[in-house]
Amino acid sequence: MNLQELQKMTVVKLREEAMKFPDIKGASGMKKEQLVSLLCEKLGIVVEKKKAVEPATKFSAKQAIKKFKAMKKEALTKEDFVALSLCRKKIRTQKRHLRRLLKQA
Repeated sequence: MNLQELQKMTVVKLREEAMKFPDIKGASGMKKEQLVSLLCEKLGIVVEKKKAVEPATKFSAKQAIKKFKAMKKEALTKEDFVALSLCRKKIRTQKRHLRRLLKQA
């Protein structure tokens, strides 16, 4: 049994699997995420933790805009109009994101 199989199982089946281990108590009141993590621990399944996403800041948004402006300038010199269009769209998106961040602050 692996992590994907456990996540696809229903809560009822997860509780039945948990009942097979005599040292697990209170499985009937647990939620699915708790049951999956508990069964992973008991079955020895290694769970990779997700990387924490760094919160967007004004500085990071401005840095992204600068990077895309440099890419835009490079695309202009190479006359790569597809890349130029993509850079313009990315710059516009980052500026909107920056305005949203400033509005929240």
